[in-house]
Amino acid sequence: MAASGGHEVAVWARLLGTTPYRRDLGECLMRKSRLAVLAVGLSLLAAGLLALPSSAATSPTRVTINLTTVVDLVDNPNGVPVGNIAPGDVIAGSYTYNPKAKDISPLVEFCAYPHNQQPYGIQLNIGSFSVETDPTNVDFQIAIGNYSNSDSYRVTSFNNVSTEPGPGVQIISWDLIDPMGIALSNAALKKTAPVLSSWQFNQLDVEGREDAWYLIRAHVTQAVKAAYDSVPAR
Repeated sequence: MAASGGHEVAVWARLLGTTPYRRDLGECLMRKSRLAVLAVGLSLLAAGLLALPSSAATSPTRVTINLTTVVDLVDNPNGVPVGNIAPGDVIAGSYTYNPKAKDISPLVEFCAYPHNQQPYGIQLNIGSFSVETDPTNVDFQIAIGNYSNSDSYRVTSFNNVSTEPGPGVQIISWDLIDPMGIALSNAALKKTAPVLSSWQFNQLDVEGREDAWYLIRAHVTQAVKAAYDSVPAR
């Protein structure tokens, strides 16, 4: 296809970008691979050789992974109403994806699986409110890296909503990183839950909007596949 310019470039940049508040070891380990994929992806888009998918798949199926997490940090300098959530509290939730989603990355060692339709996304119950992927504007992805010296698994939801009277939410993300590169054998999107013991870095973040920023940071203690993997008839 002919490259359409700014929109595709913005999508690729967002696929590989990080939020300004993420300055830990895990992000440093991923930066080099993200920049490499971004450069290749942008060049292919400019040449008209890479098309972004119009949907996650033509025949949707789903895998849901149930999550249990424990809060490590609540950073709320602006006094945003995030309830009584505090370190040590438990957050329950889940994310749903299409195991047949199309990989849009040109690299074998790094795969990006965007989703832009229901029922895909993430949902978390945080104390007195919940946050989730906006069902009317799904922008959700799983990115998997399998390099010789590091592996990564990243779940990100870019468009999100919260229940009232909960705060606004900008980004929901979960990062797993193995700096030894032995957690994964490839970058394929599997129908199974990540094995948490295989990853040395495990961080889930919920971040508020720029005009009302807060950060709730946690780590996942349990990730279990739900008992179903197909979209039920309506």
